[in-house]
Amino acid sequence: MPRLEELCEHIGAALAVEPHATCADCAMLDGACNLSFTPVAKCCTYLPTLTNFQVGDILGSEDPELASGKRSLQLRLAGQGVSPWGLIATETASADDGVRRFGVDPELKCPHFLDGGCSIWASRPAACASWFCKHDRGLVGQRHWRRVLQFGAMVESELAFHCAMQVGDARMKESLLDRLIPRPGQTTELSWGSWQGRHAEFYVACAAELAGRSAGELLDLCGPRVHLAVDILRRSAGALNQQSLPEALQVGDVHRVDAKGGPVTLVGYSEYDPLEVDPRLADALPWLAGPSATVTERVERQLGLHVDTELIRLLLDFDIMRDAGQ
Repeated sequence: MPRLEELCEHIGAALAVEPHATCADCAMLDGACNLSFTPVAKCCTYLPTLTNFQVGDILGSEDPELASGKRSLQLRLAGQGVSPWGLIATETASADDGVRRFGVDPELKCPHFLDGGCSIWASRPAACASWFCKHDRGLVGQRHWRRVLQFGAMVESELAFHCAMQVGDARMKESLLDRLIPRPGQTTELSWGSWQGRHAEFYVACAAELAGRSAGELLDLCGPRVHLAVDILRRSAGALNQQSLPEALQVGDVHRVDAKGGPVTLVGYSEYDPLEVDPRLADALPWLAGPSATVTERVERQLGLHVDTELIRLLLDFDIMRDAGQ
């Protein structure tokens, strides 16, 4: 079954490479600004919702390398959140209670994170496949990956609905439609119908419904909201190639951390992805504000510091500097 990467490539929005977000050798185990992830779980302190066909893709596989992933899914099948849509993450399992827990609290470790890695990697959802702690283009990249998530999640939802309507019986289909258009005062639980007690078999049948289809064929099964997401994602992908500077610059909302005798850490768009810069550049930020056409000349004349267009673009990407016109 085509992955998110193949779907994006099919629509002409090939996924960017994030070389600084290294999963195998986690870049956040020794994070800046005293912010580090636990090696027990890394960023996998999140319980994902898995659609019916994603669960079935793993459960129906004969690949021995997926044995641990199968067992992790079977444990979830015996718990809560088992639905014709798939394995739904319970609210308490994915919520942040306001305390910094993501990446830190080992009690939130994903049940599919086994032996130092993801045991369902081949069928992981868009929520996992589109999250990175660091982005080569900073805020520009983060915004793009959020569009990737939007597109991927919509495709997953549409295909899960298609599978349930094709594989389910009349009672399941009726409950699905009642959920989509509920009557006033009605709270409808999805019915398993004749699949009651055979949840794993249902999920495998859903995966079989999509097996062998190309990326284009899968997208043809989706509704108009996915096609809208495709247009938005294509524009977002185009923004990744844009390198021009805005007409005028202003300093962003920057958190500065000084280290004695070392570089200054600037936190802009994300605390997970700060920039380390020369102290002279950090001190010069107010001088960068103003017309971008003269910024190089202005800073060099006033401070004797050379800043080129590439460096300004980097500061813009990481939200250290901003477009003064927005």
